[in-house]
Amino acid sequence: MELTRFLIPLSSNCTTLMTSLIRLIARTLIVLPFLPLIGCGNSEEVTTIIVKGRLTENGRPFILDQAKIPIPKGATAAPPGGESGIVRIAFIPTEGKEQFPAKYVAESGTFEVSGTQGKGIKPGRYKIVITAGHTPGGKVSGDYFGGKFSREQTQIIREVKAGEEIAIDVAKPQG
Repeated sequence: MELTRFLIPLSSNCTTLMTSLIRLIARTLIVLPFLPLIGCGNSEEVTTIIVKGRLTENGRPFILDQAKIPIPKGATAAPPGGESGIVRIAFIPTEGKEQFPAKYVAESGTFEVSGTQGKGIKPGRYKIVITAGHTPGGKVSGDYFGGKFSREQTQIIREVKAGEEIAIDVAKPQG
């Protein structure tokens, strides 16, 4: 008799447990086919691209001739401090105001645009700004290109697409 006293509650608990388990499986099987329709967060997730490219002059890697960098008005030599003869490249969306600087490697004439978070920039059309000169206090003075590729005057516009390198020849800026 003592054994029966333990079996009855055990059987009752097992039945309740089995019923709950069957209901859970049934609910899961009903919901499972609809999960792909629910999605996971923002359905308009933006793809970004780390842009790579080359800066050339007449087809050869661009070499900044520091002797041709204009000295600021009133100066007799390059300004002290800062880097001498730095090239700066920036991408600006044609439909926006953000500016994405490129990391330029002078030795190879290559550059890379990683975007503000290091994950790249959105595909699309970009205006490309190039300046070169002396950089006292972080500001470029005496632009090597005479403002030809400044934010206001640049004619360099390129389409940024996944897997495509951006080629810029300063002698033929429009491609």
